[in-house]
Amino acid sequence: MQQTFIDALRLAGLTIKSVIVWDKKAHGMGDLKGSFAPRYRVRVTTDELNIRKGPGTNYGTNGSIKDKGIYTITAEAEGPGASKWGKLKSGAGWISLDYTAKV
Repeated sequence: MQQTFIDALRLAGLTIKSVIVWDKKAHGMGDLKGSFAPRYRVRVTTDELNIRKGPGTNYGTNGSIKDKGIYTITAEAEGPGASKWGKLKSGAGWISLDYTAKV
């Protein structure tokens, strides 16, 4: 899959100067399947939503959201405890997208 992506970039006329391969198992991400998604915004739909240090309930909390505000998601990942996790643009961590609605 990596080579297909690189070939597609070259076909689009882009020059590849370097390639970084992230080994999820070697870097503590286990078998989670992360994917980068276009940025989009969500509204929190619960009174308190934990912010996690990684995409799953097996990661510690890094605070919580209590304002039912609107937040920008920059990446998505699968992980235990939610159907999908979203990475906050602020860098604070990951939230369960089960308790949000796209805006």
